Parts: sequence; structure tokens; C-alpha cells
Amino acid sequence: MLFSILALVTLTFLSTAHGQTCAQKGSLTARLSMILMNNDANNDGVVSGVEIYADLHGNYDADKDGCVTLKEWTDRWVQEFNFTAAYAVARLHGVRLANFSDPCTFVYADYQGNSSIRIPDAHFMNDQVQSLVDLCLDPSQAGNLVGNCDCAELQDTCTNAAIVNKTPACINYLNVVKFGMMCDGKGYLGDRMAVNAKINDDNGDGIVTGPEFYHDFSTNYDTNNDSCISRTEWSVRLQDGLKFSHAFTKQRLVDIAPDVTVPCIINYSFYKMDTKTMLPNNVFLQMNLQTMVNACQNDADLYRTDCDCAQLKDACMNDPAMKVNIVCTAYIASA
Repeated sequence: MLFSILALVTLTFLSTAHGQTCAQKGSLTARLSMILMNNDANNDGVVSGVEIYADLHGNYDADKDGCVTLKEWTDRWVQEFNFTAAYAVARLHGVRLANFSDPCTFVYADYQGNSSIRIPDAHFMNDQVQSLVDLCLDPSQAGNLVGNCDCAELQDTCTNAAIVNKTPACINYLNVVKFGMMCDGKGYLGDRMAVNAKINDDNGDGIVTGPEFYHDFSTNYDTNNDSCISRTEWSVRLQDGLKFSHAFTKQRLVDIAPDVTVPCIINYSFYKMDTKTMLPNNVFLQMNLQTMVNACQNDADLYRTDCDCAQLKDACMNDPAMKVNIVCTAYIASA
């Protein structure tokens, strides 16, 4: 994949720069830990509004005018925590009350005495990492990030550091580095398949039944409640809701609908009282996987442009449910 090659080259440059210029900054893990310690000052697992105010007033607002300027913010992050200025600015962009059009960039009075603001440490840390991920994946910043110590360490930190490696931001970052930008925000294929299967096997008995199909269609697809699924409703659910790709969404509809040219592509009302449809979960998965394999193999270009296809081999080899499915075993054998 083109992205993977470019990502590897970029990370190689960053790693080299890291070895040459970042040795005195300490690890990214340590720097992130310091940010958390300063904001969860009492170490109770929650960052409160009172703690945020105390940190901003005591450590950022040098002239105590109730404002944290861009310079005050950046100075704190660069001089005290050894973060890069680029990350400092990116994080301030993620702060809800920040206004870059005003010289008084961050008015923080709302936090004073505000005990109702309580951010779990895990959520606080995810916000910090997400700002860094956004910076490091921004294609417009690529040339500016060579030598950026924070980005240089991000992949290793997201892989190995316990304080962040379970955050959604890190999981998504590693997913993008491995499979490409088309997988940004989509998660892993095995998880998407598992979510779809769980929704259809609503009672968790291992069998997908007609009434369960009805419940899924009526609850999650049929937005205008006309007992029909249109092409738009189908696409919105699979692509926006379940994060599957356009290619799989299109092919799956072709595989299950008698006629994809009519306005009511799927009339699902008969499933409500259907006692004959009983699909074991592995058969339900098999049907979906066969659609995906067909779609990917019909257009080899999809392996570098389509997230489902990019992740298919890896998921077929490593996902517990997928790797034992006959479609995946056949796919891997023929790869």
C-alpha cells in the first residue's frame, strides 16, 4: 500500500530525528504523565474543574489577568514539559474555550470553583493523545513534522505505554499507520463484523432469526418507517453506522436484494412473523465475508483504497471469529 510505504518513510525520518535531537526531552510517555499529574493533582482518577483552574492560574497565566495567551500556553508546554511547540498549539486548538482570534486566547474563569466538571483520567488522556494524532496525521503538516519528537515517539508510545495504549485515539492511530488513512475512524474489520453479528443476534443465542432481522431493519435502517429499505437508508446504516466501506455496502445489497433498481429495495415486513429463517452466527458471518471477498477480488485496486479490503487478510489471519470461518480459511489459502 502506498500509504504504508509513505508512513514507514516518514516514521524512519522521525525516528532518526528522534535519536539526534530528542534525547534530552525524556519519553513521550513521561511527558504525557506529567500533564496528567498536573491536572489530576489529588490523584483521585478524575480531573476536576477546580484542578484545571488551579493549574491554569498557577502555572500558565503569568500575569494573572484571567487569560492564557498563546505564548503563555506554548511556553508552559515547551519549557516545562518538553513538548514541541507544534503539539502545544494543536492541543490548544482542541480546548473547548480557546479562541485563536482573540489575543486573550483562553479565558478560563468558567473552571473556577466548578466541581461539576469531572473528567476521568482515561478520557482526559485520550483528549491529549487525540490532539497529537490529529497533528501527526495531518498531511498539510508532513514537511513540518520531520524532527518532531512527539510524533516520532507516538507509534511506540501507543503500542507500549499502559497509560495510553488502550485509548481510542491510540488504537485508531495504529490502525491508520498499519492500513492507511482510509481506515481513519473505522476501527478493525473483525470488530465491525462482530458488531453487525451481535446486532442481528439480538438475544445472543447464536442464531439469527427472522424476527431479529425485522428488529434490526426497523430499528436501524428504516428511518422513515415505511417498512422498506431504500438504497440511501442501506448505505447510511452500513457506511455511517457500522463503518463498512462503499464497496462492501454496494456488493452486499446486490447479494441480498432481488432488484436494486426499485425504490423499495428491501421490503422486510415478512420477517416479523418469520419462523423459518434461522442462521447460525458462523453462517451469517460466512455470508458477509463471502460478499467482502468477492468485492475485493473483483477490483484489486480496492486493497489500497478501501479499508475493508485493506484489513481483510489481517483480520482473516488474526480475528478469532473470522480466522476459523471457511471463507477466511479459503481466502488465506488462495492468497
